[in-house]
Amino acid sequence: MARTVVRISSTQTGLVLLIGILAGIGVFVAGPRPTGASGVDAVLIVAAVALVTWGGATTPWWALIMMAGASSLVGYPDWTAAVGAVLFLASLRVGSVRRPQVLERAAIVGLALIVFARAGNHSVWSPKLILSRRPQRSI
Repeated sequence: MARTVVRISSTQTGLVLLIGILAGIGVFVAGPRPTGASGVDAVLIVAAVALVTWGGATTPWWALIMMAGASSLVGYPDWTAAVGAVLFLASLRVGSVRRPQVLERAAIVGLALIVFARAGNHSVWSPKLILSRRPQRSI
């Protein structure tokens, strides 16, 4: 089976960048603060998420499915797990259609990053706790 190369066209460039910036703002609002300085954190997070979303716009379909599936497993509270499940179904659709779907891929990656950021704010996770859907409170 030949690999389909997904490329971002010049008309989609701005939209993919906008999706990445909006996802970066969503991740920043979700709460990670790598340096503790809000201004620096905002720039770092938005830039990093926009870069990952840009790369995700051309990622293989199977990587989207794995990322979306993982986001549905670690999503906490439950509404973020539901968002992860919807992203999983959307990534299955992207995988089943033989078209590039750059904007859909970027949106799936951006929203999955927001779900991951929300999950990281609550507790220490272990595989057993992820499967039981209960966060472990740190002492």
